[in-house]
Amino acid sequence: YAPFVTPTVASARDLRRDPTIHWAMAAFSRLDIAVVSVGLWAAGASGLYDSLTAKECEELAQAGAIAEVCGIVVDRDGGQVTSPATERVLGISYEELRRVPEVIAVVHTGIDRAPAIRALAAGKIITSIVTIAEIADEILAGIPT
Repeated sequence: YAPFVTPTVASARDLRRDPTIHWAMAAFSRLDIAVVSVGLWAAGASGLYDSLTAKECEELAQAGAIAEVCGIVVDRDGGQVTSPATERVLGISYEELRRVPEVIAVVHTGIDRAPAIRALAAGKIITSIVTIAEIADEILAGIPT
């Protein structure tokens, strides 16, 4: 057991060295499939957003944050957005998630998440989407033809 976000970068570093947590996180490199949820960079729409201070959220937004998946913050092109706050997250890394052969995003509410889904697809972070028709229509509506 470990927190999603630690109070300090040092505490995150210490927890990553804990044998049990280290063992679990070492398995990330062996994943064949990951099923993830997609967070929009907004209050109530991202577990990470809701775990940080307002100042930290604003700093990440100013750096281009539009979406979050597994505690990884991304911009509209799917590039990683980092800050001291993101160093406190205990979870799979951006590079590790991008190496997973099949990453399935499951999104069942919120057509407002379409830009977040497009960003993750643009960055080749997700490979498949399971969603409802309204969200799929909104995703497709924002893709240039």
